[in-house]
Amino acid sequence: MDTSTPLVPESRIGLRVAILVFSIAFALIGTTPWHSKLGFCLTMAGILGTFPRPRISTTCFEKQWFVIFVPVYLQRTQLTDVIQIEISTEERWLSGCVLARISHHPYRKGRPFVA
Repeated sequence: MDTSTPLVPESRIGLRVAILVFSIAFALIGTTPWHSKLGFCLTMAGILGTFPRPRISTTCFEKQWFVIFVPVYLQRTQLTDVIQIEISTEERWLSGCVLARISHHPYRKGRPFVA
């Protein structure tokens, strides 16, 4: 069984959900029309619920994207096709940001990408 390890810092999903619940409750209190409230709630869910989650395992590097807290895209790169992985982190108030740059082997099929 292939186990993978998330790269830190984590996305702080609990904090994101708490801020989303507070903003939705705040929107429901107001007297604006329902379509404005719905638009605000969807916008906040889109902003707070969209983030990448990079992971590394013994065989591949994975980057999974979440949109409105739903996993929508998983990108995998086999480690045998990689000659270098550069990882840098940025600590932010809502979540840490993990930036990873993959350099592919020049004789293998595939293009380098910034994850």
